Amino acid sequence: MWAMTAASTTTAPTPPHAGRRLELVSAAQRVVGAGGLRALTHRAVDADAGLPEGSCSSYYRTKVALLGALTEHIGHQLRVSVLDLGGRLDVVHARHPDGQERADAVVGEVVALFERWLDEPGLVVTQAELGLEALRQPELGAALAQWRAGLVDVVAEIAAGSGKECSRGRADGLVAALEGILLGGLTHGAGDGPARAERAAYLTDAVLLVLTPLA
Repeated sequence: MWAMTAASTTTAPTPPHAGRRLELVSAAQRVVGAGGLRALTHRAVDADAGLPEGSCSSYYRTKVALLGALTEHIGHQLRVSVLDLGGRLDVVHARHPDGQERADAVVGEVVALFERWLDEPGLVVTQAELGLEALRQPELGAALAQWRAGLVDVVAEIAAGSGKECSRGRADGLVAALEGILLGGLTHGAGDGPARAERAAYLTDAVLLVLTPLA
């Protein structure tokens, strides 16, 4: 039986922001998603949120404080999604104990998650921007590290459920490959019709290449 891991048993984390603070960090996500970190200013956040000028700075006095809050917001969204993926994969295992059907279902769940993330490209872009910024400001890295650690757990669980050895180091490397696939998805079509089908085909082929040996 597929062993339950932290990724699939942990209670969903409490959102780090609510009320006006949530409005502001959500606006900050849209600003960064559209224009990168260079576009992130208190004034830009106020404008995007439709709030009077000075609103953002009254909650987050400095850009460092705003970046920290935004990182928590992004990390929370990604971690919740990864925890949900862990639960979905437990269901996959229960329905498909082994064989090609399970492998296809595992890949399908990962692709579906990536599709949902890419339907909100600002989320993926902001995560990538913050990931690079965390190299310069390590204090930003903790919130992002949590969701990534959860995805490493899920990959290791896929291998364990198949009776295959997968060290945490190898699982970490596979997650790096999945992150590359996700970023690559930004360059493929979005919306409906042929463009979306092209993106889905790219994601399926790429995720199959990475995960099939484990699933």
